[in-house]
Amino acid sequence: PSGPKTWKRKEDATGPTPGADPVAGGNANGWHRQKPVTVTFPGGDTTSGIATCTPDQPYTGGDTTGTPISGSCTDQAGNSSGLKTYTLNYDATAPALTPTPSRAPDANGWYNHALSVSFPGTDGTSGIGACTPQQNYSGPDNAEASISGSCTDNAGNTTPKMLGFKYDATAPALVPDPVPDPNAQ
Repeated sequence: PSGPKTWKRKEDATGPTPGADPVAGGNANGWHRQKPVTVTFPGGDTTSGIATCTPDQPYTGGDTTGTPISGSCTDQAGNSSGLKTYTLNYDATAPALTPTPSRAPDANGWYNHALSVSFPGTDGTSGIGACTPQQNYSGPDNAEASISGSCTDNAGNTTPKMLGFKYDATAPALVPDPVPDPNAQ
């Protein structure tokens, strides 16, 4: 007769390890600014293997701060990983920027001595990362002078701006001209 049979019992009581990964990674500040952004939910299970995971989740909305995108995986033994959440920060809108002169023109829309221009920016979603520092102008004389600057938000969106102005710091030349000329007699 044959001996006792040994049955191998398959057992997997451990849920899979879920992951939540954006297909297009965010920048160093954790912000996305280009679509499409799709969050995938890869899972790992060393015993029975993955049966199913939440399908890829594309993000189609507008600018957002802290939007949760969640998914889970189930292994072949029916164990669930529980939800894994990726918190999406998305900002595709460049900051607002208004170059601001330090003072009003001196006369008739012209500046006739040095001025400074600052570049204050605002961004309602990711916030301002950096703006051009204040720029000074003291010449040359130019009816179409300009100073340029920009602001970049934390998502990497940039707004460049230029402030045009008229500048003349040189006094007019004056040459006396007697009437009549001294030799006209």
